Amino acid sequence: MVEELVVSNIIDELTGNFAPATVRATFIEALALSDRSEVVSTQGDIVTYQFRFTEMSVPRTVTLSIDTSTGWATEYTSRTDRAEGAGGRHGAVIRSRRP
Repeated sequence: MVEELVVSNIIDELTGNFAPATVRATFIEALALSDRSEVVSTQGDIVTYQFRFTEMSVPRTVTLSIDTSTGWATEYTSRTDRAEGAGGRHGAVIRSRRP
């Protein structure tokens, strides 16, 4: 659960796009090291990470797209995942925004 909280806090900081460049770079490196992150696409300088959270709240999947040339977050989505046996493993998108 601690790792989920750390990753969630890092995502929150990155989506705010307020942190200095060195801090953003460190946070992006930390996300890449986490067992919770998976690169799901790369398009030019934009890398999209996916995170699954299962321990700290209702199960959810988050995606975060980062422009690696600047360290800025370009897109964020959060989806609540349905419980197994409740219509499959896919959930509905509950929040999407471009920082």
